[in-house]
Amino acid sequence: MNWKPLFLLLTTSIVIVPFDLRYKALADVRLADEMTTGPTIDYGYLSFTKPIVSVASYARSKNSKVLFAVAITTTNQMVDKNGLVVPTALLVNCETGSGRVNFMEKLPAKNQQNYLLDAMELEITKFCQMHKKLWKHSDW
Repeated sequence: MNWKPLFLLLTTSIVIVPFDLRYKALADVRLADEMTTGPTIDYGYLSFTKPIVSVASYARSKNSKVLFAVAITTTNQMVDKNGLVVPTALLVNCETGSGRVNFMEKLPAKNQQNYLLDAMELEITKFCQMHKKLWKHSDW
């Protein structure tokens, strides 16, 4: 028996199934629901226009009111080999103003270390101040 036609049929099915339109519809419904409810104190996204244009998606830790996971996308982000924009990922402690970061922006050729430290500090400060201002809390 020749297995090539059967193998071709099976592999084609496996490739087509993930791109089925019903999965796209579910993704669109979830995105629409999230956009209508807007950001909350625990999770959501914030758009910034100053000092640079960026979007920060965030989620607050269930165990702490001051710890956040934040993904930031700017116009200067790196792009992977598939053409996808790779966001900068941060673990932020708004009480201390510190964080851990996986910085994925394109850096200038000169003074990369100084630029990186300044950019990290700016993103952490910007996020924490905006969060506190929006929800008028005294968690930090």
